[in-house]
Amino acid sequence: MKTLKEALEKQERIACLLTLYEKDSGNCTKVIFSNNREILLYQSIHSVLKVIAKHYSLDLNELRKKQQKLLNDKNYIPLPISRDILLISVKTRFPKVKGDSSISYINYYEIDRIDKKEPILYLKGGKPIQSLNSIATLKKRYVQGEICSKLQNSSQNFNFEIAESAMPYFLPATKGDIKAIARELENLKELLNRILITKK
Repeated sequence: MKTLKEALEKQERIACLLTLYEKDSGNCTKVIFSNNREILLYQSIHSVLKVIAKHYSLDLNELRKKQQKLLNDKNYIPLPISRDILLISVKTRFPKVKGDSSISYINYYEIDRIDKKEPILYLKGGKPIQSLNSIATLKKRYVQGEICSKLQNSSQNFNFEIAESAMPYFLPATKGDIKAIARELENLKELLNRILITKK
Protein backbone atom coordinates (compact mmCIF):
# COMPACT_ATOMS: atom_id res chain seq x y z
CA MET A 1 0.00 0.00 0.00
CA LYS A 2 3.05 2.25 0.24
CA THR A 3 2.74 3.29 -3.42
CA LEU A 4 -0.92 4.26 -2.94
CA LYS A 5 -0.16 6.23 0.22
CA GLU A 6 2.61 8.09 -1.58
CA ALA A 7 0.26 8.90 -4.46
CA LEU A 8 -2.36 10.23 -2.04
CA GLU A 9 0.23 12.33 -0.25
CA LYS A 10 1.27 13.79 -3.61
CA GLN A 11 -2.43 14.53 -4.25
CA GLU A 12 -2.60 12.42 -7.40
CA ARG A 13 -6.24 12.31 -8.46
CA ILE A 14 -7.85 8.88 -8.49
CA ALA A 15 -9.93 8.13 -11.58
CA CYS A 16 -10.86 4.52 -10.91
CA LEU A 17 -10.48 1.63 -8.46
CA LEU A 18 -10.81 -1.50 -10.57
CA THR A 19 -11.33 -4.86 -8.89
CA LEU A 20 -9.81 -7.76 -10.85
CA TYR A 21 -8.21 -11.18 -10.70
CA GLU A 22 -4.53 -11.25 -11.57
CA LYS A 23 -2.94 -14.52 -12.67
CA ASP A 24 -0.93 -16.12 -9.84
CA SER A 25 -1.91 -13.25 -7.51
CA GLY A 26 -5.64 -13.68 -7.02
CA ASN A 27 -7.86 -10.86 -5.85
CA CYS A 28 -6.28 -7.50 -6.72
CA THR A 29 -7.12 -3.84 -7.27
CA LYS A 30 -5.87 -1.66 -10.08
CA VAL A 31 -5.77 2.06 -9.29
CA ILE A 32 -5.99 4.33 -12.33
CA PHE A 33 -5.11 8.00 -11.87
CA SER A 34 -6.30 10.98 -13.90
CA ASN A 35 -2.93 11.15 -15.67
CA ASN A 36 -3.50 7.51 -16.83
CA ARG A 37 -0.82 6.19 -14.48
CA GLU A 38 -1.74 2.78 -13.09
CA ILE A 39 -0.65 0.80 -10.06
CA LEU A 40 -1.58 -2.79 -9.23
CA LEU A 41 -2.19 -3.54 -5.56
CA TYR A 42 -2.31 -7.11 -4.30
CA GLN A 43 -5.17 -6.24 -1.98
CA SER A 44 -8.96 -6.41 -2.18
CA ILE A 45 -10.84 -3.30 -3.22
CA HIS A 46 -12.32 -3.10 0.29
CA SER A 47 -8.83 -2.87 1.80
CA VAL A 48 -7.81 -0.21 -0.73
CA LEU A 49 -10.96 1.80 -0.02
CA LYS A 50 -10.20 1.70 3.72
CA VAL A 51 -6.70 3.08 3.10
CA ILE A 52 -8.13 5.95 1.05
CA ALA A 53 -10.80 6.68 3.68
CA LYS A 54 -8.17 6.68 6.42
CA HIS A 55 -6.05 9.15 4.46
CA TYR A 56 -9.02 11.54 4.33
CA SER A 57 -10.00 10.80 7.97
CA LEU A 58 -13.33 9.28 6.96
CA ASP A 59 -15.44 6.61 8.63
CA LEU A 60 -16.79 4.56 5.71
CA ASN A 61 -19.70 3.12 7.69
CA GLU A 62 -20.87 6.55 8.82
CA LEU A 63 -20.38 7.94 5.31
CA ARG A 64 -22.52 5.16 3.82
CA LYS A 65 -25.28 5.73 6.39
CA LYS A 66 -25.30 9.45 5.62
CA GLN A 67 -25.47 8.81 1.87
CA GLN A 68 -28.22 6.21 2.23
CA LYS A 69 -30.33 8.72 4.14
CA LEU A 70 -29.54 11.52 1.71
CA LEU A 71 -30.45 9.54 -1.43
CA ASN A 72 -33.12 7.35 0.18
CA ASP A 73 -31.36 4.27 -1.16
CA LYS A 74 -29.51 1.42 0.55
CA ASN A 75 -27.29 -0.10 -2.11
CA TYR A 76 -24.54 1.12 -4.41
CA ILE A 77 -24.66 4.71 -3.18
CA PRO A 78 -22.01 7.29 -4.22
CA LEU A 79 -19.16 7.92 -1.77
CA PRO A 80 -17.93 11.54 -1.60
CA ILE A 81 -14.33 11.08 -0.44
CA SER A 82 -13.02 14.58 -1.09
CA ARG A 83 -13.83 17.67 -3.16
CA ASP A 84 -12.46 15.97 -6.29
CA ILE A 85 -13.15 12.29 -5.54
CA LEU A 86 -16.76 11.08 -5.67
CA LEU A 87 -16.88 7.33 -6.15
CA ILE A 88 -19.81 5.62 -7.87
CA SER A 89 -20.04 1.83 -7.91
CA VAL A 90 -20.25 -0.34 -11.03
CA LYS A 91 -20.17 -4.10 -11.45
CA THR A 92 -17.10 -5.17 -13.44
CA ARG A 93 -16.57 -8.88 -12.72
CA PHE A 94 -18.15 -12.11 -11.51
CA PRO A 95 -16.65 -13.15 -8.13
CA LYS A 96 -14.86 -16.50 -8.18
CA VAL A 97 -14.65 -16.80 -4.41
CA LYS A 98 -17.29 -16.10 -1.78
CA GLY A 99 -16.60 -12.74 -0.18
CA ASP A 100 -14.86 -11.26 -3.22
CA SER A 101 -16.42 -8.08 -4.55
CA SER A 102 -17.92 -7.68 -8.00
CA ILE A 103 -17.87 -3.89 -7.61
CA SER A 104 -15.35 -1.33 -8.85
CA TYR A 105 -15.43 2.37 -8.05
CA ILE A 106 -15.27 5.15 -10.63
CA ASN A 107 -14.61 8.78 -9.78
CA TYR A 108 -17.68 10.67 -11.02
CA TYR A 109 -15.53 13.73 -11.77
CA GLU A 110 -13.31 11.65 -14.08
CA ILE A 111 -16.11 10.21 -16.25
CA ASP A 112 -16.15 11.55 -19.79
CA ARG A 113 -19.19 9.70 -21.12
CA ILE A 114 -21.27 6.54 -21.14
CA ASP A 115 -21.36 4.57 -24.38
CA LYS A 116 -24.78 4.67 -26.06
CA LYS A 117 -24.74 1.04 -27.27
CA GLU A 118 -22.57 -0.85 -24.78
CA PRO A 119 -22.31 -0.70 -20.95
CA ILE A 120 -18.96 1.08 -21.07
CA LEU A 121 -17.80 4.13 -19.13
CA TYR A 122 -15.07 6.24 -20.69
CA LEU A 123 -12.71 8.10 -18.39
CA LYS A 124 -11.52 11.59 -19.29
CA GLY A 125 -8.08 10.11 -19.88
CA GLY A 126 -9.62 7.97 -22.64
CA LYS A 127 -9.64 4.60 -20.87
CA PRO A 128 -12.79 2.48 -21.30
CA ILE A 129 -14.22 0.67 -18.26
CA GLN A 130 -16.39 -2.30 -19.26
CA SER A 131 -19.29 -2.93 -16.89
CA LEU A 132 -21.58 -5.88 -16.28
CA ASN A 133 -24.40 -3.49 -15.42
CA SER A 134 -26.97 -2.44 -17.98
CA ILE A 135 -26.67 0.96 -19.65
CA ALA A 136 -29.79 2.05 -17.73
CA THR A 137 -28.14 1.14 -14.42
CA LEU A 138 -24.96 3.00 -15.36
CA LYS A 139 -27.03 6.08 -16.17
CA LYS A 140 -28.84 5.79 -12.83
CA ARG A 141 -25.52 5.57 -10.94
CA TYR A 142 -24.22 8.56 -12.90
CA VAL A 143 -27.33 10.62 -12.05
CA GLN A 144 -26.96 9.69 -8.38
CA GLY A 145 -23.36 10.88 -8.56
CA GLU A 146 -24.50 14.11 -10.19
CA ILE A 147 -27.08 14.71 -7.46
CA CYS A 148 -24.54 13.97 -4.74
CA SER A 149 -22.04 16.30 -6.40
CA LYS A 150 -24.54 19.19 -6.52
CA LEU A 151 -25.61 18.68 -2.92
CA GLN A 152 -21.98 18.47 -1.82
CA ASN A 153 -21.05 21.66 -3.66
CA SER A 154 -24.17 23.46 -2.43
CA SER A 155 -23.32 22.53 1.15
CA GLN A 156 -19.74 23.75 0.80
CA ASN A 157 -20.82 27.02 -0.82
CA PHE A 158 -23.55 27.53 1.77
CA ASN A 159 -21.12 27.05 4.68
CA PHE A 160 -18.61 29.38 3.05
CA GLU A 161 -21.23 32.07 2.46
CA ILE A 162 -22.48 31.86 6.05
CA ALA A 163 -18.94 32.25 7.39
CA GLU A 164 -18.26 35.18 5.07
CA SER A 165 -21.49 37.03 5.75
CA ALA A 166 -21.84 36.49 9.52
CA MET A 167 -22.97 39.81 11.00
CA PRO A 168 -24.43 40.94 14.36
CA TYR A 169 -27.57 42.27 12.66
CA PHE A 170 -29.90 41.43 9.76
CA LEU A 171 -30.45 43.46 6.63
CA PRO A 172 -33.80 43.54 4.79
CA ALA A 173 -34.03 41.23 1.77
CA THR A 174 -33.54 42.91 -1.59
CA LYS A 175 -35.15 41.92 -4.91
CA GLY A 176 -31.82 40.30 -5.80
CA ASP A 177 -31.93 38.21 -2.60
CA ILE A 178 -35.47 37.06 -3.37
CA LYS A 179 -34.52 36.08 -6.93
CA ALA A 180 -31.52 34.12 -5.62
CA ILE A 181 -33.74 32.28 -3.13
CA ALA A 182 -36.22 31.47 -5.91
CA ARG A 183 -33.40 30.04 -8.03
CA GLU A 184 -32.20 27.88 -5.12
CA LEU A 185 -35.73 26.58 -4.57
CA GLU A 186 -36.00 25.66 -8.26
CA ASN A 187 -32.64 23.85 -8.05
CA LEU A 188 -33.79 21.92 -4.98
CA LYS A 189 -37.07 21.05 -6.73
CA GLU A 190 -35.11 19.73 -9.72
CA LEU A 191 -32.83 17.64 -7.48
CA LEU A 192 -35.80 16.13 -5.64
CA ASN A 193 -37.49 15.26 -8.94
CA ARG A 194 -34.33 13.54 -10.17
CA ILE A 195 -34.06 11.56 -6.93
CA LEU A 196 -37.66 10.38 -7.37
CA ILE A 197 -36.96 9.41 -10.98
CA THR A 198 -33.93 7.29 -10.00
CA LYS A 199 -36.07 5.47 -7.44
CA LYS A 200 -38.52 4.25 -10.11
